[in-house]
Amino acid sequence: MNNRIVQKSADVFGSKESSLMKRQFVTLEKSGQEPRSSWIAGVGALLSILACYGTIAAVATLSLLGITISVNVHVWAAAIVGFAVIAFLGVVLGTRTHGRIGPAIIAALGTLLVIVATYGSNWLEEEIRLSARMVEALGFGALVSGAIWDWQVKKLKRRLKRPVSSNSSQENTATNNQFGISSGE
Repeated sequence: MNNRIVQKSADVFGSKESSLMKRQFVTLEKSGQEPRSSWIAGVGALLSILACYGTIAAVATLSLLGITISVNVHVWAAAIVGFAVIAFLGVVLGTRTHGRIGPAIIAALGTLLVIVATYGSNWLEEEIRLSARMVEALGFGALVSGAIWDWQVKKLKRRLKRPVSSNSSQENTATNNQFGISSGE
């Protein structure tokens, strides 16, 4: 598919530009660089946790120093949930890359728990008799677990796609066969 895109652009731009585009495409393909979107899930999860617990720590520290600060709880809640949703979307982008849906399901569960703990804390504590802090911590744990799982699957896929050197060819084939991965030969 990418070769078709390069060929179509060669028709549009001419042969000189097309050879440059082909070289750039091959360079990116051979380098095995991860896509730029691969960091979104981890950073989103960390920013969501930092927005939640970091704000509490900052307000407590400033209070100990005698500085009073007022935080708008609506903006605070929106930041927590917004970063959690960004983390979930980052995992979904990873799912499109590697095809495994497990990390996205775990991240979706974590995001849902964070949203419920943030906006439904009264309902959780009065109707269901659960601590909102416990649900929030479970949500963050699931969100981080989904992001780490997604990162590990992407890392494994990149490692399996990497060309094998002639020295370790037999060793890698034995390892791949151990995990049930066929080399296609």
